[in-house]
Amino acid sequence: MYKIVISGIEPSNFGDGQLMKRIFSLANQKSYKCVFKRTNLFKQFVSQKRYFDAIIHLIKIFIDAIIFIKNVWWLKNARILIIDPQRIGYIIYKRILKRNSIIAMYVTDNSYFCIQSQNYLTSEESECFRCLKDLNDCHETCKPSLVKYKKKKNLYYLEFFKLFAHKIEYFVQSESQKKLLHQFYGHNIDVKIVGLDFGEVKLSDLTFKRNIKRQQNLLVYVGALQESIGIKYVLQLASFLRQYTILIPFSKNEVATKYPDFNYQFLLNLKFEENSQEKNFKEYVQKAALVLCPSRWSATADTDLIKSLAFNGNVAVFDTEFGFQKDIPDDLVLRLNKDLQQSANRIIGFVENKNDKTEIAHYWLKNYLENCDLTKLFFESSFQSTKFTTAKT
Repeated sequence: MYKIVISGIEPSNFGDGQLMKRIFSLANQKSYKCVFKRTNLFKQFVSQKRYFDAIIHLIKIFIDAIIFIKNVWWLKNARILIIDPQRIGYIIYKRILKRNSIIAMYVTDNSYFCIQSQNYLTSEESECFRCLKDLNDCHETCKPSLVKYKKKKNLYYLEFFKLFAHKIEYFVQSESQKKLLHQFYGHNIDVKIVGLDFGEVKLSDLTFKRNIKRQQNLLVYVGALQESIGIKYVLQLASFLRQYTILIPFSKNEVATKYPDFNYQFLLNLKFEENSQEKNFKEYVQKAALVLCPSRWSATADTDLIKSLAFNGNVAVFDTEFGFQKDIPDDLVLRLNKDLQQSANRIIGFVENKNDKTEIAHYWLKNYLENCDLTKLFFESSFQSTKFTTAKT
């Protein structure tokens, strides 16, 4: 039987692309063909005034799109692993579901129920589950983010894909994500936890002790510029933590452009260092008294949180209802909430008491990584070979 991995994420040396490189390597060992949708960087090249590169990139995108469609459009009765159907294209994904019966999906975000992919409602500054219960209850301010589908069309596709949920074997990164899938699709679907092992953290990194003396007045934020990842929350916290230096891995201009309402001159404890976490993540976090990973959405799994536990061990998270941090025992992380003063007091108490959770964090992480097994994505016995009745469209 023809076997193929279809990914909406391009393999690379960073972020989700790093995970794709690992999955593709494992897939090749199992004789799977691997195809992916190339990331469109045209606007980025234009903004940098690299016009020649932009034209060459556009040509490559066009050629790659033709090859991609050629590889996936006529698939029938194949064994298929899907990753990120939103970026693959819902028209293609719909066709795959109707023409094939042995399908698995590795879930990397919440786009199966949330058109924004990250279920965070900016207007309420909270995790959002409106569409988890009823897609017709989608908030008026929400709109598709990663791929610019029309809102009604995007919601139609999510409702349509429910008809085929019973024929897909879902692989997830956490117990919390498994619960979300069951809430949206019901308990008759097949869900297996395989974890998230992107290869950057090795068991040899887990020394079970702190090797570098931490700076007692240093806090570092780990994450992206999106509000859903927690940077706005950290900016809000900063005014309650003036005795600490809070390191931000972006330029002041980048942050001020994204969040112009903050008085950055007033918040003198913020220190901006562009690309600091990308250049050397380990060096960026290991000297901090506490690493701040306050992701605000129901994160499937969090590579920054995993790396922070490995390279520092002392991590503060935002206590979401279904985020990856829910899989971590309470005594391993410092849990923050919407109450900024209360959260700041927790941080101050943790740092002043010179708490060190490195040992227990490393023991938990060792167990987590040992139980991560992406090879399960390709166990032929795990795919349901039963022929399912195709839903009417």
